[in-house]
Amino acid sequence: MRSDYCFTAVLLTVALMSVPMSACSSRAQSALSAGAPPTVLKANATVEEIAGPSALTGKAGEEQQFFRGLNQFRALMGLHDLALDSRIQTAARLHSEYQAAQDQLTHDGATSSSYSSWDRMMAQGMDRYAATAENIACGQAGGLNSLKQLLLSPHHLGTMLDPRYDMTGIARAENNDGNCSYYWTNDFAGIHSDLASPPSPTLSQVIQAIETVCGTLTDEERAKVEILSN
Repeated sequence: MRSDYCFTAVLLTVALMSVPMSACSSRAQSALSAGAPPTVLKANATVEEIAGPSALTGKAGEEQQFFRGLNQFRALMGLHDLALDSRIQTAARLHSEYQAAQDQLTHDGATSSSYSSWDRMMAQGMDRYAATAENIACGQAGGLNSLKQLLLSPHHLGTMLDPRYDMTGIARAENNDGNCSYYWTNDFAGIHSDLASPPSPTLSQVIQAIETVCGTLTDEERAKVEILSN
C-alpha cells in the first residue's frame, strides 16, 4: 500500500482485531479517467441523508459515527473534510456485504481477485478521480471502535491522513454466524493527483487526536503505536 503522508505508524501488537493485521491491508491506486467531475454531497452530509430517515440508529447510525469521527480526526491533523459520496457509499456497502457473506476479510471482489475498489466505485458511476484507496476491518460493531481499530494500524492511518482524497464511503455488514461478526469497508477517492501534506504531527499530537475522537486509550493501546519520521 502506498502512503504519501509524511509519517508511518508501526503497530506492535493488535488487541482489538479478531483477524491477523496482515489481512486488514490498505490498497491505493492512482489514475484519471475522462468525464465530468463527480457530484458529491456536502462534506458534513450524514448517512441519514444518503440512506434515509431510519439511519439515525443501528447500523447506519454507527456508520455515521465513523464518518464524523474520521473527519474530526482529519481536522485535528490539519486536513480538509471528506464528503460522503452516495456512489462510494454504495460500493463500500456492497463490498462489506460480500465480505460478510463470504465470512472473509478481503479486498478482492466477487468477480475476480483483480476486481478492486477502483472497479467497484466505477461500477457505481464514478468516472473521474486521481486516487483511490480502501480500508477494511472486522470485529467491531461500533463505528468509533472500528475507526480506532484502523487508526491504530499503520497503513490504514496513512490512508486516512492522505490529503489527496476528497470523498469517502463507509459501510458495515453483519454475519452473526461467522468468525467475524461485523465487516467494515471505508473507500476513498480524490480528483487531486498531488496535494501537499501538512507538517508531520508528533506522537503526542496523534495520540491526543485519537483520544479526542475515540476516547481515552489504555496504556496498552498507547504503547502499540510508534511514530517514525520519513
